[in-house]
Amino acid sequence: MISDGFLLQTPILRRRLLALGLGLSCWKPEVGYASEAPKPQAPSAPAEDTAAPASGTPATKQQQTEDNEQTADNEQSSAPSSAVAATPARPDRKKNYAFLAGRYLFETGSLQSESARGTDVVETQNDVSARGPALQFGALFGLNSFIRLGAAFNFSGNYTVRVKDPDAADDAEPDERLFGQRLGLELQTEFFVPIAPAVDIFAQPNAGIVMLIPGGDLQTQIDSSQLDPNQGPRFGWNLGIKAGARYFFHPSFALNCTFGYSWQSLYLLNTSLSSEFVDASDKLTLGTSRVEAALAVEAHF
Repeated sequence: MISDGFLLQTPILRRRLLALGLGLSCWKPEVGYASEAPKPQAPSAPAEDTAAPASGTPATKQQQTEDNEQTADNEQSSAPSSAVAATPARPDRKKNYAFLAGRYLFETGSLQSESARGTDVVETQNDVSARGPALQFGALFGLNSFIRLGAAFNFSGNYTVRVKDPDAADDAEPDERLFGQRLGLELQTEFFVPIAPAVDIFAQPNAGIVMLIPGGDLQTQIDSSQLDPNQGPRFGWNLGIKAGARYFFHPSFALNCTFGYSWQSLYLLNTSLSSEFVDASDKLTLGTSRVEAALAVEAHF
């Protein structure tokens, strides 16, 4: 057998054993198992292409969702603007306007006459009625956002009144009398309130003078008077109110419909004569209450 001393005396073996001893003294075991292989790293994700997909390339599901949401947002944002566009433009409530109205009048009242010769006085009263078309045109001017002030001219044409004789039978037909051409000029105040973009409601108090150019039966009665009465036109007054609604079918044009009530008093004959022998006078007065319906077209400026 070869002894340990012999091996240590061999230079080559001594150097190898010394190197092996140094290596063992410097080695430190790692945590874990030495046989455990390092975990492979996951491949890095490719960089996201932020550029828009080329034409003809199908969009991803996320892109489709975002596109759908954007389309819905655009539709919602465009809905109010389209609704506003469909609503008629609100007209300027401060505008002035001119109008032309067609009216139909229903009147009832009484015709009162008084004839005095000295101390003898004869008074009569007859029920009367009248109805028929009339025209009215005028203009109103805005004072503020809710009030207008103006004037209108009325024309009724031939004014025919149905007069009932109080001594006649109940089923007797009234006597029709032509009084002449009736005209009128009235002042109007309008109070209006917008209730919709193109709709107003309003009330119009009015007051004015009435003029009657005598003709027909009234002119015959005037000519036959013994007191030489005035041959000129007859005058009276009217006072009333109308209410209605206005619709703007164009920013500068509108239609209105009104219903009204008024009271009219006309002095058809009022003359007197005094002498040293006798005092005489003749009076004829017509008073009627009137209901009317009217349709008008307005031009705003």
